[in-house]
Amino acid sequence: QFPKRPFANPVLINIKKDWARTGDSLPTPTELNIEFSYFAGALGPIVIKKFSGAEFKFRKENPNDMLCGEEPQKIRPSDLKEMTKPISVLFDSDGHLIAWPAHCRGC
Repeated sequence: QFPKRPFANPVLINIKKDWARTGDSLPTPTELNIEFSYFAGALGPIVIKKFSGAEFKFRKENPNDMLCGEEPQKIRPSDLKEMTKPISVLFDSDGHLIAWPAHCRGC
């Protein structure tokens, strides 16, 4: 089922069946990677550490997560604390993903 916006009614699609008729290649789903920095709505900039069932572990991003030739900084252990939240916090109320890469460009 597609997320609510922009559809007024629920829209269901079977990607393998419905896309096969068009001859187009299958859409590429958005994948969230481990050890990657994301900006995730109210959580702010985070690094996802692990997915487990309906939950995920993450930590807040720190300056060493996007080094661009600089020396690594000393990071307090409290800044590396991992937290667990339900995966649902990565989506808005309409089911749209709200976690986006925090750094879209290189150095």
